[in-house]
Amino acid sequence: MHVHLVEQDHLVAGLRDLRSASKLLLVASILGILVSVAILSAVPALLSISLTAQTSIQGLASRLIAWLPLLIIGALLGLASGVISLYAIYAKLLPSSKHLAKWRPSVFDTPRKLLYIGYWGALATGVLAFIAAVALAAGALPALMQAAQAERLIRLVVLLMLPLILVVLAGILAFVGEVGMIMLFYELGGALQSERFKHVALLTVAYILGGVLVGLIPNPAAMLPGLVVVAGLQAVAFYLAIEECTRILSSAPQQPPAGV
Repeated sequence: MHVHLVEQDHLVAGLRDLRSASKLLLVASILGILVSVAILSAVPALLSISLTAQTSIQGLASRLIAWLPLLIIGALLGLASGVISLYAIYAKLLPSSKHLAKWRPSVFDTPRKLLYIGYWGALATGVLAFIAAVALAAGALPALMQAAQAERLIRLVVLLMLPLILVVLAGILAFVGEVGMIMLFYELGGALQSERFKHVALLTVAYILGGVLVGLIPNPAAMLPGLVVVAGLQAVAFYLAIEECTRILSSAPQQPPAGV
């Protein structure tokens, strides 16, 4: 009986953390939609600026300044979305997977490992890429500027290789984390006999694939509507996760609330 109660505690704690993560990621998704709309409004106008001999520097600057407030707002919203997403993942989603793995180790241990390896690995590799880029730029740019043009180009490519490799590795690790999240929702749907959690997993697959396809669009103006759709799919997925966590928690034994 005591073991059953302990397992129930882990399930409740995991669902509460998952609901908190979903709430925060829903907010981040909505902010992402606003960022996309802001950029969608400004980019076509900026791309239409033609740098010809008749275009005065003053006229070009006035066009840029006119759109500057919207771009600044978009950048701030994007920064807020990123910070909220980081907090949701590392402070809520990962602990949720840890609780669920203690509830059903055979079912949730693999998603937990993928989440931890993927997201922590992506964060560490991303930080290393930034440090490498700054260090290499600070140390090599002065010598680079003194080199001949051909030699300068070769050195520039070599200089960018390490940060670029680290960025690609961070992207691969982040994808591993996303796979872990998909597995977490899908396995939770099976363990709790919840079709809605399985729908969340499928929507997560849809917005990840959508993001990849949108990234392949060469025209920025055509890419932005796709970003709005992808962010919308993401928002729907997390809204459904919130609703299902709340429904299941309402039927669970009452415990002191924790988190959001």
